[in-house]
Amino acid sequence: MTNKEKIHVLLAEASRCFADDNKEAGYRKFEAIEFLLQEGEMVMPNELKGHVISMTEVSKYGFIKGEDNVDYFFHQDDFHGFWNDLVNDYHNAPNPNIPVTFIKGEPTEKGPRANDVKRTDFPNQAV
Repeated sequence: MTNKEKIHVLLAEASRCFADDNKEAGYRKFEAIEFLLQEGEMVMPNELKGHVISMTEVSKYGFIKGEDNVDYFFHQDDFHGFWNDLVNDYHNAPNPNIPVTFIKGEPTEKGPRANDVKRTDFPNQAV
């Protein structure tokens, strides 16, 4: 069984635990999921991988090139982590390629939107 399949099973089991008001068992399932995610550097089933391709400091938004080769708009409010570090790392790197995960959001006038954006090179930055 792959890690992705294990995560699907654990999610279903955790849901049943919480439905049965067995919170302690549910939290243990989530700990197991967290371990599998860290172990395999995997993303959740509805997440995409990508990398930041542009950023603006003033307007507080940027764009991500998704693994599906689509450019996604994201705003500072969509980002989990330290925004200033992201901006500085992007603008100060000679060839920025900041890896992220995200969930597809509702389209905007700027194009497809990325929600729940998280860096994968510094996962401890998620807040």
